[in-house]
Amino acid sequence: MPARVKKIAQGKRRGKCEVVTPEGDVTAKGTTKEKAEAQRRLLEGVKHGWRPTGKKKKAA
Repeated sequence: MPARVKKIAQGKRRGKCEVVTPEGDVTAKGTTKEKAEAQRRLLEGVKHGWRPTGKKKKAA
């Protein structure tokens, strides 16, 4: 089961989104839907073996 984006229903951050992993860990709270979806995609990539290097390829 992949990480999921969940809308916060009550409290100070009502209306914002959070990212929850299948293990129950909350990795983001009170963020926008766009940022939450981006983080969810990154978590999926890491789960499937992608390793962030921080390096950008130069245009040839």
